[in-house]
Amino acid sequence: CNHSIHWSCYLELSTVDIRCPICKKTTVHEKHRHGLWSALREDIEAQPVPPDQTRVVDVLCNDCEFRECDRRWHPLGVECSRCFSYNTA
Repeated sequence: CNHSIHWSCYLELSTVDIRCPICKKTTVHEKHRHGLWSALREDIEAQPVPPDQTRVVDVLCNDCEFRECDRRWHPLGVECSRCFSYNTA
């Protein structure tokens, strides 16, 4: 995303969040994102949402800025259908 941040601040932040504190884009290098999102997808598939908690939501992808309606919600994340990121809000 090219936002400037002190290196020491970035290192501290990266222990708890993988997003830029300014624009919320994923800071993990693109070549490592596929593995990250694949692991999260596996976690989501292994933990289905109970029927009484099922709902649909509208999401905005912080990485590609694609907006989607009526996506199935999961507490671990909602996948962007355009870039396959789970960095959605």
